[in-house]
Amino acid sequence: MPAMHLAAGGYMVMDPTSSELFTDPMWTWPADLPPLAPQLTAREHDILRQIGRNQTVRQTARVLGIAMKTVENAQGHLFSKLGVHNRAAALAKAYALGLLQPTDAVPDPGLS
Repeated sequence: MPAMHLAAGGYMVMDPTSSELFTDPMWTWPADLPPLAPQLTAREHDILRQIGRNQTVRQTARVLGIAMKTVENAQGHLFSKLGVHNRAAALAKAYALGLLQPTDAVPDPGLS
């Protein structure tokens, strides 16, 4: 009966053996949590994949069918979101955050 009163008052009532699913994460220190990946646009993901394929800005522009300036601008936004200043650091950070997988570095046969 007390559980019904608590539930009616807006409290969540559950079996104590199930509660560790909710309470265990409360004891995790923020330093132990994985870093949050920034939200990238589809174009930024395209640029990141081309960087992973070791494509130059010119090659990326040709493959994606966009202007070199568009690639440069998107790459700048990508670097800013990742908090890096060059392509190598962008790759390292992208792999660490799970934004890029080793299979992403394999060229698409239809984009050559």
